[in-house]
Amino acid sequence: MFKTIGLQVRRDGMTHQHYVDHWLNVHAPMSDGVDGLRGYVSNEVVLAGSAVGVDCTHPDFGAALDGIAQLHFETQDGLMRMAETPKVQDWFADGPNFVGLRTGFVVEETVVRTPGAGKGRPAFKAFCFVLGEEAAIDAAWPGALVRSRVAVVTGSTNLPGFEVPAIDYVVELWAGDQAGAVEAARQFGAALAPARLVGVVITRERIIHQPPQ
Repeated sequence: MFKTIGLQVRRDGMTHQHYVDHWLNVHAPMSDGVDGLRGYVSNEVVLAGSAVGVDCTHPDFGAALDGIAQLHFETQDGLMRMAETPKVQDWFADGPNFVGLRTGFVVEETVVRTPGAGKGRPAFKAFCFVLGEEAAIDAAWPGALVRSRVAVVTGSTNLPGFEVPAIDYVVELWAGDQAGAVEAARQFGAALAPARLVGVVITRERIIHQPPQ
């Protein structure tokens, strides 16, 4: 399975809460019935940058973020194919109404251990941005883990005040609360080889369309 991981900064003049409200109540419902979309996950950033308090090589990475959007597809070019369908035009056109800056990745996702679905799925998540090999990543964490290899960068990685360092993998770790997600990231980073954890972003996850996990 492939997906995009879209790093988002809210539009100028908009509060974080207004950004989240628009995303969940206006933008997300517009994705209903879009051909080729296999999953859609909203991740509201609740803690990022040095405020997370986890040792990493780029502690300020993600500090400006408001959200991380994940769209799932069967193929690596799924986003491009979906963009050609008529239903998606209004949905994409709404993006600038709440997103000011956006970059991200197309990644190939591997579900090592499923985080679950529905009410059994934890609500908080640590996004760990990593340099390294997949074997070391898998050995570093025994809990629910989704490992995604970065395949393509989907935009400028040097937006104003928002520089994206080199990243090989994005690892997602789930927890029942914000503190648990921070602790999961800390333990994961400690188990990696030195200088492999690039940055950490803590989010509150909301499933718009359940990915196939």
